[in-house]
Amino acid sequence: MTEVAVVRALYRYPVKSMAGETLNEIELSWHGFQGDRRFAFVRTSELVGMPWLTASRVPELLLYKPQYANDDIAKSSVLVKTPDGLEMALSDARLSEQISRLYGSDVHPMRLDSGIFDQASLSLISQETIAAMSDETSRDLEIARFRPNIVVELLDGQSFAEDTWVGRRLTFGTSLDASAMRATERDIRCVMVNIDPTTLEKDASVLKTIAQQHETCLGIYGSVERRGRIRVGDIISLED
Repeated sequence: MTEVAVVRALYRYPVKSMAGETLNEIELSWHGFQGDRRFAFVRTSELVGMPWLTASRVPELLLYKPQYANDDIAKSSVLVKTPDGLEMALSDARLSEQISRLYGSDVHPMRLDSGIFDQASLSLISQETIAAMSDETSRDLEIARFRPNIVVELLDGQSFAEDTWVGRRLTFGTSLDASAMRATERDIRCVMVNIDPTTLEKDASVLKTIAQQHETCLGIYGSVERRGRIRVGDIISLED
């Protein structure tokens, strides 16, 4: 085992394409972070492609801030703070009506306990990779733009080093039963990285640079190999 990184931030996204929660620790379940992307808005009248409404269609979703009402995630309802400061239950018809107006067609919320993921249940990126992309695009790129679950600091300081972890096992912490993930593939990026998560300003040069310089990939995806807790400050070890 080789120590390669330290966990610096953890994020959970209760509702797909809405803002994330910053956490100090989280339970890693067989379906990713407990409570991550368990809800989404479904496009009622459109049956082509994925049914989920995403910020690529309605960027304003990024300004909505969901959180679980209590710690019993499996049973908890979700509360959403709207951009104008109101707090509503995710199930509130007024919220669905608001999102439907933004989209231009009817949507409704849905829960899926195994998670609503486009590709994989875990995503990881390093601070060094984001800093390098900021240099390459001449923009101060925010972590939230890339919507990771796990942000790490690389011990060797080499940006994009996480790409070399694909196919290998990562453990979080030093205990014998430490939680673990398998790095399965590089994270293929889409137009969402062009959207500033605070101002909603769009800059197509971000995805263009990733495509030209990094084969449209940034960060890595992973699957769960051992359940347990992940904490900010955990040492990440790579299985040789």
